[in-house]
Amino acid sequence: GSAGLSGVDAVDLRNWLLCFGAESEALQEELALMTNLLANESPSWASYRALMACRLVALDKQPGVRPLGIGEIFRRAMAKCVLAAVGHRAMVACGSLNLCAGLPAGIEGAVHAMTAEWEKWALDETEWDETWEPDETGELDGTPMPAPPNQQQDPLDNESRQDEPGETGTPTDHDNQLILSESLLTEDVHVTLMVDANNGFNELGRKAMLWTVRHLWESGARFSFNCYRHSALLILRRQGQDCYILQSNEGVTQGDPLSMILYGLTLVPLARALRDAVPSVVQPWYADDAAMSGPSKHVGEAMDLLQQLGPARGYFPEPSKSIVVCHEARMDQAKANLAKFKFQYCDGHRYVGGFIGTEEAKAKWLEPKIQTWVYGVEQLARVARRFPQAAYAGLVKSLQSEWQFLQRVLPDNGTAFQPIEKAIREAFLPILMQSDNVVDRDREFWALPVRQAGLGIPAPNETTEGNRMTSIECTTLLTQSLQQGTDLNVAAYLADNKKSRRNAAVARTMKDETKLESLTSNSDLHYKRLISRARQTGSWLTVMPDSLNGTTLSAEEFQDSLRVRYGLVPVGLQPKCDGCYKDFTVTHALSCKTGGLVI
Repeated sequence: GSAGLSGVDAVDLRNWLLCFGAESEALQEELALMTNLLANESPSWASYRALMACRLVALDKQPGVRPLGIGEIFRRAMAKCVLAAVGHRAMVACGSLNLCAGLPAGIEGAVHAMTAEWEKWALDETEWDETWEPDETGELDGTPMPAPPNQQQDPLDNESRQDEPGETGTPTDHDNQLILSESLLTEDVHVTLMVDANNGFNELGRKAMLWTVRHLWESGARFSFNCYRHSALLILRRQGQDCYILQSNEGVTQGDPLSMILYGLTLVPLARALRDAVPSVVQPWYADDAAMSGPSKHVGEAMDLLQQLGPARGYFPEPSKSIVVCHEARMDQAKANLAKFKFQYCDGHRYVGGFIGTEEAKAKWLEPKIQTWVYGVEQLARVARRFPQAAYAGLVKSLQSEWQFLQRVLPDNGTAFQPIEKAIREAFLPILMQSDNVVDRDREFWALPVRQAGLGIPAPNETTEGNRMTSIECTTLLTQSLQQGTDLNVAAYLADNKKSRRNAAVARTMKDETKLESLTSNSDLHYKRLISRARQTGSWLTVMPDSLNGTTLSAEEFQDSLRVRYGLVPVGLQPKCDGCYKDFTVTHALSCKTGGLVI
């Protein structure tokens, strides 16, 4: 993490705690004593006031500004120690009422629940759109619409036609269709509301926060109280001028490791009150990101109640910035039912990293994200020319995690990720491996995990379905809790989540081993021995490059090692040995008794 006012960052503190023997042990002891003091006792504010001060920076929200307080690294380390010890109790207290307290795959469960609600109702809306919408001929699903009153037939004419089929007192199929169409016009429309709150973290009521935390998270209440008992100083530096000093009187400091836990706990009573009052509306919360899915009139009731109860806890919803997602065919009815709120309306919108809406809106939203990732892969390819190890680590450990998360929460979008695979195959891998052409067999090898002799760069267009199904299986209990409006058994959920992850890992390993066996089945003995050795010697690929720990490789070292790993000749190898003048190969370099590489 970045440095606070003292200038000490996470790298400095880590080295101080681990790299200086007895001095490091003494620092560890002092830090533990200070943590214990704040977590269990009530020291005077003056004794640690400076520790609570933060360096204030402004982030561009586009539009708007987000104030971010960067606290002292010592305070953040102590907060993480408290969370490591008792954070699970806060997670249990929040349950499924607010998913920001560290519940595994909490965001994914919220997206799956909202997606399931949308798909369940969107099917009905689609059937309405296709079945009951009149066409250009004025017919309803192939049946003529009833004539206007001034064009209806004379009742006497009907008497002369009573003997004709379909003209008796028994309702016909046409009559049934008209009755059903009228019921669809009068029934409530399903909507998904994404609530926007005014400056959530900074407006949170601090007294309400400390009171709620005291009752819901007793083991962490003392540490939280000592951190927020008085107004912390927020110091905004200015180059060549005096700094600005602000006092933090409300809310939680964004940048504090406790902030998400405290915010989520504070809104638990609010979320429970809304769920109990309007059980027909699915209401997942993630910190200040609230969503509501259900009949529009019921959503309106929940929004009314949120506006009444929210301000007492510092939660101020802004209807004008909140967004209603609704099927286009029923949007006018939704607007009429929710007219007093002045919501924004659309047929699809982003939701905590996922997307809720129609397929057309989703494709329109996904396209620029795909192009952003394609650009990122191309930029890493440029970096790989001089720093291949850093570029490889950036792709494997960071960039591909972004689209893999999206694959876990978006259904059926394998083809959408094809441009990323094209960029990896045509731009990144040729530079990384110093190869002009990447053949299918090599690409399949490099898609395998490192422990299976690969590079851990799977093809994005082939991992969508597997990632999504694993996520759904891991979050089944959470999704059911959100949809049914019941309390989540956190212990059962954690056990089920762990079991599902383990089963998915075993299935994935078996699949990778089968793939590796098929790729090497027709290879000679030498190549099979090469791949077997690569499976056991890939740990150097999984290490982050770090100059302090000596794990940084030069471009030549990294790329030569990659090529040797797959039996390729290193680029730029001299033709003859400078000692014996024989043909120079990797094997000869390791065995020559007269050359310059003898150890």
